[in-house]
Amino acid sequence: MVHWLLGEDEEGISLLLGNRSLLESAVPHWDQVAAFTKGQIRDLDYKRQHLPGAALATASARPGHNALVARYSFEDVHGLVGGI
Repeated sequence: MVHWLLGEDEEGISLLLGNRSLLESAVPHWDQVAAFTKGQIRDLDYKRQHLPGAALATASARPGHNALVARYSFEDVHGLVGGI
């Protein structure tokens, strides 16, 4: 999320990822943002494991993808972040 929020600001990304208290003060409601993001990831995992047809239809899974392995492609992350 920090990478997505700050884009190409590598120095800012390093600074925030290296200092949790700074991250929490710089990004309003960071704990809620992080919890929401984790929920989105759990939702993706659930769809892949329990609703494979729906996951394929929404492009949150690909043919031949092993739903029991928690691996995420750039497209997976892009879709999650874009949905937020």
